[in-house]
Amino acid sequence: MSASGEAPVEPPKRQRLEAEEVHVAVDDSGEVKLDNKTFRDIAKKYRKVDGLGKKGVKRMAKSLKQRRDLRHKSMIQEADEAQLVATEIFARNDDAGGIEMDDGVRKSYNLSQKELASQVDIGTQRKLFDFNLPGGPFTVNTSTNGRYMVVGSRGGQFTVLDRHSMNPLCSEQLDEPILDTTFLHDHTLFAAAQRKYTYIYDSATGAEVHCLKDHLNSTHLEFLPRHYLLVSGSETGEIRYRDVSTGQHVAKIVTRQGPIQSMRQ
Repeated sequence: MSASGEAPVEPPKRQRLEAEEVHVAVDDSGEVKLDNKTFRDIAKKYRKVDGLGKKGVKRMAKSLKQRRDLRHKSMIQEADEAQLVATEIFARNDDAGGIEMDDGVRKSYNLSQKELASQVDIGTQRKLFDFNLPGGPFTVNTSTNGRYMVVGSRGGQFTVLDRHSMNPLCSEQLDEPILDTTFLHDHTLFAAAQRKYTYIYDSATGAEVHCLKDHLNSTHLEFLPRHYLLVSGSETGEIRYRDVSTGQHVAKIVTRQGPIQSMRQ
């Protein structure tokens, strides 16, 4: 207490500036550049801080900039370390699989499917399946998304299979051999090259939809999804193109090279 009985007035406390962020410009040497307007704005904001002159403002602004840069560098370093750890984990799990024989005498190609199945995990064992289909050889074609598969046999049987559930969508037995099959724009329709003509079937019911009589004696089929073209190659060396969106015949190429042995896009 003073002699007059009044409590002494405490000097104002210096404010903490850790959380403040000041955007300033620097010159080529890294020194902070403050124009008069910037100085007035900062001085007005911190006018209660004792002894804050222009040099003090510059020191404070430079200190805040250094802290901001330090936090930025720390964040970059943490991100780099996290990426490095993820890369090491990926590289550790990137080893190629293989089969190693314990005795060193028996060859791996002599292993049976049953022996291999007993060495894998339960999830892989559940994915194993067998195809026991008479009347081969077979032709196989998959849909563009890879989920569905159509199988045709020389014995005249075709089957459309869902590869996720391994359940057949349809299965029919015909009176003539199937030389090749292919899906069209999706899995709902497929074409089958038979003894004389090429037919289009419904994948859900197995019902015949069209008979393409101008695709004679076809032995190979391909579908061009970007052009909606069904292409057939015949045993007489002819290649025919049909637009399945309009049903019109587009072109015929006579190769004069004998039967078409193989055809792939």
